[in-house]
Amino acid sequence: KQLGGATLLTGKAATKAALLAKGGACDVLHIATHGYADPESPEFSALLLAGTADRPFETLTAQEVYLWPLNARLVTLSACQTGLGKDVEGEGLMGLTRAFICAGARDVLCSLWPVSDDSTAKLMTRFYASRTQASAVEQALQEAQQALIADPATKHPFFWAGFIAVRGPQ
Repeated sequence: KQLGGATLLTGKAATKAALLAKGGACDVLHIATHGYADPESPEFSALLLAGTADRPFETLTAQEVYLWPLNARLVTLSACQTGLGKDVEGEGLMGLTRAFICAGARDVLCSLWPVSDDSTAKLMTRFYASRTQASAVEQALQEAQQALIADPATKHPFFWAGFIAVRGPQ
């Protein structure tokens, strides 16, 4: 509703093939799914997507994202631990966030720990509402986080502090 004209891939339609086919041309790419970080082999950190008839789910790994030509101004990884990785000397933090930046995303919103579905949905709704007014991803995130802090049910940092904005080359 907040991103007019958006193409939605939900349920069984949210496959890796569909995401790779349609996501590369998106200005804003919001992926709400399960994610995991592999601290030993960050190239295998992944997002879980709908499967096909013979597989219950598919994964989109950081290694695959590196090869995906993106044109996204913003990629939101609304999933657990998408901002984690392995600190590699001379390279920095390797993982999903870096993969999306290298693939062409200008900004990535990602999480640092397992996040709550309910509070994440509230945060994302507020984030996109603020994003239409705010000039920077960081400012919109801050406004969304402040809204959750103001709510007694979500004022604990667990509910709002897990998300960060990572800026790529401009």
